[in-house]
Amino acid sequence: MVEGCSGVDSLPEHDDVDEQSERAELVLSASLVALAESACVGVDDLACEAVSALVSVVLTQVLGMQYDEEVEVLDGPIGTVRSRVARARHDLVVMMREPDVGSAGAAAH
Repeated sequence: MVEGCSGVDSLPEHDDVDEQSERAELVLSASLVALAESACVGVDDLACEAVSALVSVVLTQVLGMQYDEEVEVLDGPIGTVRSRVARARHDLVVMMREPDVGSAGAAAH
């Protein structure tokens, strides 16, 4: 036991950490998919597509999932995943190019 570190003996082995991380990633991805599905109830197709694109970006760009892994999570075609990510990337570029109205108003105060 390391002096002053009472919990060091109980730290998980490296493989256990990888397995726990993978499990947490799967839970998070399943939660995102469930959130997207519930957010799409009773809204128009355009709003639902925006939510789906956001989920695809988070899964691939934030969590680092490969497209084929996301296909398994979303249970849909790989072309749809690629299309959603491409659209979301495009939308982000457009938003980044727009002037920030919020900061201009804040600077006036």
